[in-house]
Amino acid sequence: HGNLTQLGWAYFGLSKVHYRQGQCAQALEMLGRGLSAVSEDPGARVTELALITLRGCVRARMGDVAGAAADIATARARVDPKAAPAAFLQADAYGFFADACFQILRNGSDAQILRSAEMACAALKRAARVFPAAKPASLLWNGVLQATRGASARAERSLRQALADAEQMSLVFERQRAAEEISRLSGTPAGR
Repeated sequence: HGNLTQLGWAYFGLSKVHYRQGQCAQALEMLGRGLSAVSEDPGARVTELALITLRGCVRARMGDVAGAAADIATARARVDPKAAPAAFLQADAYGFFADACFQILRNGSDAQILRSAEMACAALKRAARVFPAAKPASLLWNGVLQATRGASARAERSLRQALADAEQMSLVFERQRAAEEISRLSGTPAGR
């Protein structure tokens, strides 16, 4: 079973690269393979959660709101935001969980998806206490949550801290996303 979990990690990593490069069809294919690999391993729940939450992001980006919402519902049933994470992979999963939620919320209000976003942000905040490298992602998604709630000043503080921390830790994705969210919040194009 350990080899299946490692195979799941590999597919997760490949999928993450494809997603971040905008290659959603390839990411979805890798995620399907990863989920198939870990489906027979009861010890691979964290890996499976990471694959499911990333698939939710990919589906949301591709416009498959129903598929993304289904993945969010699955993740919501599996995440305990009060439990301390045992692996950094959980922090990654919580970040993708939040990302998928906010992609859907940008297209309209949905109380259940908002509750899921709040759950993802709470779980990510807890993970950041255990894994400092998760702090920029936690600040990023909590900033987006504050913006969604209309708390612009709090959102901007959180996003600016996410940007600073991501720059300090050389976390390119979080730095880029924080800059994009700051631009979205201020209404100016990124990079200005």
